[in-house]
Amino acid sequence: MSESPEEIKIQPNSFNQSVFEKLEYRGHSINNKRSPVFVKVVAILLLTDRTSEACTDSRNDDIGVGF
Repeated sequence: MSESPEEIKIQPNSFNQSVFEKLEYRGHSINNKRSPVFVKVVAILLLTDRTSEACTDSRNDDIGVGF
């Protein structure tokens, strides 16, 4: 199965129907079927003043800390 940038995979029941409708209106195909793949997101942003900001996906038990 080939993936395209026009298809958006979304966790089921994560957004209200109006979000799906707006994305589809803009030409995106929505795939909100359950998948065995679980993605964990952790991000760190390095700022120009040499500090950082961090965040993590609220669906897991990790924590993001910046300093």
